Amino acid sequence: MRPIRVGVSACLLGERVRYDGDHRRNRFLVERLGRRLAWILVCPETEAGFGVPRETLRLVGEASEPRMLGTETGRDRTREMLAWARATVETLELLGLCGFVLKRGSPSCGLAGVKLYATVNQGEEPRSAATGLFARVLAERYPGLPLVDEAMLADRGVAARFLRSVRARWRALERGEIRLRSQ
Repeated sequence: MRPIRVGVSACLLGERVRYDGDHRRNRFLVERLGRRLAWILVCPETEAGFGVPRETLRLVGEASEPRMLGTETGRDRTREMLAWARATVETLELLGLCGFVLKRGSPSCGLAGVKLYATVNQGEEPRSAATGLFARVLAERYPGLPLVDEAMLADRGVAARFLRSVRARWRALERGEIRLRSQ
């Protein structure tokens, strides 16, 4: 039997991959869910080669096609992030992921509500919200994959539904109802 593999933003498990070299370790994920799941750690920004520490990034432009820009240099990292994201989701499919826990508010991992700005200018108020670039590619490539962010899991009902969906996907993979492209 294959393990129940779930992707997770690496900072949520205590990896020091954030822009400032810090993490956002989530006790619930580490201590409760970690006993039941085989985590596949992903940090889009470090794995795309942006380094640690790095300048903060923000989403700029239109919600339908936001750009990811550095807040200090204005450097556009959109093309790099999307290329990395597309290649990575192809690899993740081969692992048989059953779900993904993403970092809320992240310009790469945020599922919804990521601050979207008109420009890269510091002090500017966000004008609307968008989805992080990696989260968008992941959701588009795997529309049936259970996705949550760590804040959503604070709601016991959401956490229970997420785990039920993850287990259902795992059972479907085990029965061969979901075929991986490598099969």
